[in-house]
Amino acid sequence: MMTLTPTAPEMHSGATIPLSHTAIPVQFHQVLSALIRPVRRQLRQTIFGLADSFDKGGAEAFGRAMTPLALAMRDTSIVAEAARGTEPHDLSELIRGLSRVTYGLGHNDRDLAELLTALNRTTGAMAAESAGLPGTVREIDDVLRAAPPAFTALDAALGPTESFAAAIRPALRISPPVLRRADAVFAQLRLAVRPAQLPRLLSTLRPALVALPAFSRNLRTLFPLVTPVSDCLRDRAIPVLDAKLDDGRLSSGRPVWQDLVHAASGLSGATQDFDANGTAVRYGSGFGPQTLMLGGLTGRASSPVLGTRPRWLGPGVSPPYRPDRPCRDQAPPKLQARGDGAVTSARTVPTPARSLPRLTREQLRRLLVRVTKEGRR
Repeated sequence: MMTLTPTAPEMHSGATIPLSHTAIPVQFHQVLSALIRPVRRQLRQTIFGLADSFDKGGAEAFGRAMTPLALAMRDTSIVAEAARGTEPHDLSELIRGLSRVTYGLGHNDRDLAELLTALNRTTGAMAAESAGLPGTVREIDDVLRAAPPAFTALDAALGPTESFAAAIRPALRISPPVLRRADAVFAQLRLAVRPAQLPRLLSTLRPALVALPAFSRNLRTLFPLVTPVSDCLRDRAIPVLDAKLDDGRLSSGRPVWQDLVHAASGLSGATQDFDANGTAVRYGSGFGPQTLMLGGLTGRASSPVLGTRPRWLGPGVSPPYRPDRPCRDQAPPKLQARGDGAVTSARTVPTPARSLPRLTREQLRRLLVRVTKEGRR
């Protein structure tokens, strides 16, 4: 007799089966020789016992046992299916891991004994609290039922938490010295509130505590008055001072407040006491054929005005300023206002040559003498 396996290749005509792949078949007399008289007697008694059991309700009991057995077999099939794993060699890997565990347990008898002792104590404690154990199991079931929504909410919170952690990380780097200083402050406060120092501290703070209610009432009156000013400074003045003025090639690239400070320092340098007339800023005016009229001021210029920035709105037209409205409700100033290349912000009138009086040398000398005397006064 030969033995075959499903993975054996197909046998061709004339091939020879090795002797190691064959076996001697069991003869019928060998089977009968195994059933000797004592064995046959025990087999007969077993068959009669099974018949008697089935005749006296055993068959019905076996049939009733099939219903719970079907559920148990279903669960057993699920466990068996899971034991197969999801990838090839999962079962072999499981057996290999279990072998390592059993090997480790076998070579650590003391740890295994301590593990069994702890397990005995745990099971003993659970047995002693058997009355409350069902309630614990029910609560665990409620916890497991509420766990998925909680885990979903936790997963949704991980993104903002990670962003918050990234944002707070720089503060945490600089917090140790701050916390050390705060600890020193708290140490001083603890010293100040000791029983020996507390009466003196209370007597020192008494005037401030007595005046605190009146101070808070005054603050309720002050805050409504200060709030519009602070809003105006925050929303209107500070953005303008922090902005940069575009003046073409003459732009400094600095904020407006720096340009103002630099202008003040320039004026301070220009007002040095360099002559007998004292500290002052002097402005000179030029003369020319162009008459410049700016509002109610009139002057002369040697060259016509090339343009203005911001653009002149025209005679009698004022910027959109509302004195009847709070500062915070006004439109913010526009430093990047559009310029005008035409002569519109001021009106220049060419002065005819005949309108300029001609001075003689004597008249010019007298005029210069009078201007010099007025300057010395």
